[in-house]
Amino acid sequence: MATLGIGALLEITEYGLDLALHQGAQRSPIMTPLDDTMWDLLLDGAGGVLGAILGPVYIRLSNRSRCRFAAFAHYFALRKEE
Repeated sequence: MATLGIGALLEITEYGLDLALHQGAQRSPIMTPLDDTMWDLLLDGAGGVLGAILGPVYIRLSNRSRCRFAAFAHYFALRKEE
């Protein structure tokens, strides 16, 4: 949801720049501005879903995260003994 929100803000910024400065931020040689916007938002959503799936998998499988989880558990085990 955050990636879609940020993507929407960027699209609104592109639109505002086009109106105010005539920069042509939404121009594409093969797409209309609406098609460009929709593809940007679709890819934002796909990136968000991919990150939501691969992020936890990476955290679960990385050695660095395992070491941090072990240190965290060890710390609380020591505090519990006190």
